Amino acid sequence: MKKVACWLLLILFTVSCSKIFDVEDPFRKGLVSFGERPYYQNNHIVFSGRIQYGITGKPADIEYEVKEGSRVIASGKVRADNDQTGLKIIFESDLEDVYVPQDTYGGKKIVVFLDPDLKLVAEEYLDGSEVYQTDTLLIPYMW
Repeated sequence: MKKVACWLLLILFTVSCSKIFDVEDPFRKGLVSFGERPYYQNNHIVFSGRIQYGITGKPADIEYEVKEGSRVIASGKVRADNDQTGLKIIFESDLEDVYVPQDTYGGKKIVVFLDPDLKLVAEEYLDGSEVYQTDTLLIPYMW
């Protein structure tokens, strides 16, 4: 019984220290980008997310926001778990489609932003990350 209590205390201490000192998993950060660049089709914006690690990594949930100006139209997560190389370096999500009605947003610029809080972006990619993580679409007018 004492062994179990000691192990539980050790686990609790380890978890507490990682929370206090904000220890991050080095394998969860990389270059976040689009796998399939966003395109507009039948009132939907379609895209996929990708994360590329410098060394072996793991699947990740990539958050996204779809915005018109500063207004968030939609947000969610895509699960990048399709191993593109077999080496666990590049993971891509399935296609995501977000409803953006043409009668409401026709003629407007819509921005798709992956990982807006930069939770998955490695430090070396922070400068200029918007180049890889954002794409702007002009929604066609409805006739």
